[in-house]
Amino acid sequence: MRNNSYFPLALAILILLLSGAVYGGVQYLFEQEQTHITDNERQIENKKSEIARAHQAQAALTTLADDEAVLKGYSLSRQDIVAFLESLQSTGTALGSQVHVLSVSDEIAGMHPRVTLSLLITGSFDAVMRTIGMLENAPYDTVLSNLTLSSNQPPKGPVEWSAATTISVGVQRLATSTNTKKL
Repeated sequence: MRNNSYFPLALAILILLLSGAVYGGVQYLFEQEQTHITDNERQIENKKSEIARAHQAQAALTTLADDEAVLKGYSLSRQDIVAFLESLQSTGTALGSQVHVLSVSDEIAGMHPRVTLSLLITGSFDAVMRTIGMLENAPYDTVLSNLTLSSNQPPKGPVEWSAATTISVGVQRLATSTNTKKL
C-alpha cells in the first residue's frame, strides 16, 4: 500500500513541475514578445521623428526657394546684360542726359560674380545728377564708384556736364550645385 500512497503524491509533484515549466516557458515567451514590441515602438517613434524633421526641412527648402527667387531679382542674368545697358541709355535719355557705355568687364567678388561698367554721362547738371541717382537707386545689387564730375562751358549755349563713373552690378551665378533630395 505504500506504493499506491506515493503515486498520487508523485503525480501531483510531476504535474506541479510540468505546470511550473509551462508557466516559465510562457513567461519567457511573453517577455521576449514584450521586448520585441518595445523595440518596434521605439523604431516607430524614431521614424515619426525622422518624418517630422523631413517635413521641417521641406518647409525650410520651400521658404529658401522663395527667398532665393527674391534675391535673384536683385541680380542681372547674363542674358539680360545687353537689355540692362540699353535700359540705362534709354533712362538717361528720358532724364535728359546721354549715357555712353565705355567698357564692360567681368569680376568675381568672393563667390559672387559681378559685371563692372564704365560709363560716361553727359547733359545738364540736373540731368546728370538724376541719372547718377537712378544708378544708385536701381533695383539691382549695384555699387557706384570712381565718380568724376566735370563741366565744359561752350562759347555759346548752356554748360554741359559730364560724369565718368564705374558701376558694379551683381550677376546671377551660372549654375547652382544645390543637391535636393525628394522626400
